[in-house]
Amino acid sequence: MDPSVQGSEIVPSTSLSYEETNDTDDNKVLEQLNLLSLPTEVVEIILSNCSYSEISEKRLVCKFFNQVCQNVLNQGLHQVMRYHNQCSRKLKALLPRRESERRNHALSRHCDILSAIETRMSLLSMTYSKYIDLRLCCFIPGKVIDEVYYVLRYLQSTESPPRAHELLQELRDISSMAMEHFDEKIVPGLKKSLLPRESPVQTFSSSGVRMSGDSNSSDIGVDRYQQSIHKIQSKQRYTLTSVVMLKKELQNCKTQLAEERRKVEEQGRTVAQQGLLIAELSTANGVLERKLLEQQSKQVQYDQMFEDLSAKVAMLDERTGDDKDTCSRKRTHREVQSTSSKSDMFAKKIRKK
Repeated sequence: MDPSVQGSEIVPSTSLSYEETNDTDDNKVLEQLNLLSLPTEVVEIILSNCSYSEISEKRLVCKFFNQVCQNVLNQGLHQVMRYHNQCSRKLKALLPRRESERRNHALSRHCDILSAIETRMSLLSMTYSKYIDLRLCCFIPGKVIDEVYYVLRYLQSTESPPRAHELLQELRDISSMAMEHFDEKIVPGLKKSLLPRESPVQTFSSSGVRMSGDSNSSDIGVDRYQQSIHKIQSKQRYTLTSVVMLKKELQNCKTQLAEERRKVEEQGRTVAQQGLLIAELSTANGVLERKLLEQQSKQVQYDQMFEDLSAKVAMLDERTGDDKDTCSRKRTHREVQSTSSKSDMFAKKIRKK
């Protein structure tokens, strides 16, 4: 065979082997660079972009994801509690110090909603914290954390939120369902892991037959013990819930009582002011009555004086009438005398002629 041809045949074969080796190396690198090969901190940062409800569902992927999602959910519980405390502190800084004045403040509904969230979070913490501290489980209901964040952010963005029972209806429903499911389905398995693992007493007879009476009695005793513990814990949880609700009602009653006392005090002050005003008006009325009596007495005196003056005027009118008659008579007499004298003089003149 020609060596040139042989060389031309050898070159492509070597290039193919090189490409195959590169492909295999890339595949190995891609196989190594998967999500499970990343550090736990990086996976937690990636999962932090998801909602807590999605994180709780991704626990089913594998054991590694279960462990990482548990850490993220537990951290989310602590973070939402810290965020709630920050919101509460900011709100209390804006509210007045008097409890009675807070009921009429514009942020009173914000305060009621935050206190209701605090009550709900305390119930959830009492349900899960014991088993979380023992590292037997995590805070399973991630949807509850999402709902609490939604409510807190909504309170930060609005000035007139709806009433607490309207805004927190979804949170109450999902948190109650989560606690009931945890108590009924998950707690019994966790309690079994808490019990000391003791091997049942096994006795064998001389013929090699095992005596199983002790093991059966011990299993029955363990079951009864678990049932009694479950009943006691359910009663304790119900009692704690009742105590929290009673404390809440007692606080509301105290605020209402303080408000009623404040209203009674204000009404008492108003009644005292009205009494003083009535006393002042009564004294002013007495003064006006005295002045009215004085005016009436003066009016009587003026009427009497007017009657006297009218009588005097009548008498003067009569006198003036008599005087006028006498004057007219004198005037007529004088005129008659003057006319007679004139006639006599005229007669004399005529005689003389």
